[in-house]
Amino acid sequence: MKQLLFTLLFIIVSIYQSLAQGRTVITEVNYQDSVFKTELKLDSIDFKCFVNFSWKRIASIAYFNGSNFLEGADFYNTQFDSLVDFSPSYFNIVDFSKVKFKKVNFYDARFDNNAYFKQTQFRSSTNFDNTRFDSTVDFSKSHFLDTVTFSNAQFYDNATFLNNQFHKTSNYLNSQFGKIALFKGTIFLEKVNFQDAKFGLFADFSGVNFHDKVDFQKTIFGSTANFYKAVFKGETIFEYSILPNIISFKKARTRYIIDLSLTRLDSAKTECLIDLSYTNISKFKFNYSHNFKLYTSLDTSTYELGLEELDLEKRATEVEAMYEQLMQMQKNYGYNKGYAKADKELQEYLYTTSAQITWEKYAWYNPLRYGLWAWHMGWNLINKFWWDYGYNKTQIFLCSFVIFLMFCTINTLLAWYSKIDSIYQVDSIKPRSKNDITNHNYIYYIKQITLCFYDASIYTGLIFFGIKVDTEKVNYDNHIGAIYLYIQYTIGLVCLAYMTNAIIIGPKIL
Repeated sequence: MKQLLFTLLFIIVSIYQSLAQGRTVITEVNYQDSVFKTELKLDSIDFKCFVNFSWKRIASIAYFNGSNFLEGADFYNTQFDSLVDFSPSYFNIVDFSKVKFKKVNFYDARFDNNAYFKQTQFRSSTNFDNTRFDSTVDFSKSHFLDTVTFSNAQFYDNATFLNNQFHKTSNYLNSQFGKIALFKGTIFLEKVNFQDAKFGLFADFSGVNFHDKVDFQKTIFGSTANFYKAVFKGETIFEYSILPNIISFKKARTRYIIDLSLTRLDSAKTECLIDLSYTNISKFKFNYSHNFKLYTSLDTSTYELGLEELDLEKRATEVEAMYEQLMQMQKNYGYNKGYAKADKELQEYLYTTSAQITWEKYAWYNPLRYGLWAWHMGWNLINKFWWDYGYNKTQIFLCSFVIFLMFCTINTLLAWYSKIDSIYQVDSIKPRSKNDITNHNYIYYIKQITLCFYDASIYTGLIFFGIKVDTEKVNYDNHIGAIYLYIQYTIGLVCLAYMTNAIIIGPKIL
């Protein structure tokens, strides 16, 4: 009698059988019982109406295999005391918030619209393999008390696992996250597997606590991966994973070495910005010369989700400490190219940041603003192009030769217009000038210019590479000419000193 009453209440308007497909179609339902003690068999049904199962208790097995909830369903605060099977069901929009599942199977299910699992409790093994979420899905503050698998699951929109607790192993093998994957504040008490997973715009693991092994082997990260304040208590694997544009380990803590040496970038990326602020960098291993670059920007709020910004001077101190730790790590593992890259970046950062601090410190009308800015930026350019911050001293010879050619060109013009002798006279050399031309034949004219350049080059060499200048032959009445002469001589001495240093000592050796 009770079963008959349930059936009458369940089907109010119409039930008809589709002979072509062999499926039941229901256009209106109304569940009045709060407790279902007998087996609930509702498989292969097309619900063409909104289904309300909220605040129910289903004490026995429930089968929804292959059913389609075309207008949505509400299971809010329902308790399932036994197995419930939604494989492979279709949901338009569904709310499983605060549901208590004993054991649930969503294998191959499809969620076409928003799906809510907020504060849901999964008390036994849970299967979301091959599940497809076409819209947003929210598992915020849910508890998985037993194993859970999301293998081959597809999240085409935002997926939220905010402040979850996974008490047993969890598996996201080959899962795909199209946009934002938010795991912020989640606790994984046992192993978690993200092998071959693919993340889209933003993978947020900030504040996540990994108590056991976490595996990101062959994982593909999209734009940004955030491990801010994450805690790694077990082994962490990133072998053969593809890094994002930005990855943050700021304030992260780890018990074991996090090895990034076998990671790589996809063909569309040129470098991975990595933030290691307030992190023990000795707990990491990677060759910095392999497409890594420290994230030194002042504004980190874009991926720290609204944290306070630092002032420039404090950030500069923080970045310098990062680089020093990074260089020590590179040295420990014998990554000489990585050490050199980090050292050069640090020097450039200190010069340019000092220029920026000076620019912001002084008012626009204060000449110190422009003078000190030019001083810092000038020294940076000199160190960068003169000898690559000490790591490529062959550039000294190239730069010296370019400077020498510049003075040769100037002196050729001065000689051509008979101005060179009014500055400094060299007895053994009399550079040709246009006054010496007696034949205006084109070829003869070019020949005389070439000889003038040759004479001016010897003249310049005696000054530029000379040990001293004969002061008695300097025309001090020509003030500009005398200043120009000593500029050549001084720059030449500096070039000679650096070239001698490069030959005797060589470049920086670790």
